[in-house]
Amino acid sequence: MNSHTPYRKSKPSNLPPFGTLPGEAYIRQVLDYNPANGFLSWARRTPDLCSPVVDAKGNTWTSHEVADWFNTKFANKRAGTKVNKWGKGTGTIKYSTVKLNGVTLPSSHVCWFLGYGSWPNGRITYKDGNPSNLRLDNLIETNEPFFNKSARKRTG
Repeated sequence: MNSHTPYRKSKPSNLPPFGTLPGEAYIRQVLDYNPANGFLSWARRTPDLCSPVVDAKGNTWTSHEVADWFNTKFANKRAGTKVNKWGKGTGTIKYSTVKLNGVTLPSSHVCWFLGYGSWPNGRITYKDGNPSNLRLDNLIETNEPFFNKSARKRTG
């Protein structure tokens, strides 16, 4: 196997179309969540979740090689990307997002989903005020819609 990154030429037929939210079974296959400590991590990939690819140098990778590459680089490591968001008078607030199948979701929503088996109806807030604490008992569902247009400040 090569040391550089593989690029997918086509995806396995068992995966949902790119840009659509995958179902519960797929999410549980690709992510692991520990509700007691709030650790959200990438699960080990099996070859059936990977497709053969051709990398930038023209080398072909089998689905087994792609799974091995993914597992070496990402498996059991924290899932998500920290995002900076300006808070009211508090400076920068950091929360994380996870990209699944081309759809970016707040990590707190993914943890809620994995913990309770359904998506939250509104925003998720945190009992301790810390958006990095994703323990299930720290997540609170609110009635406020996730995209609250009234919260945006208007300029001009």
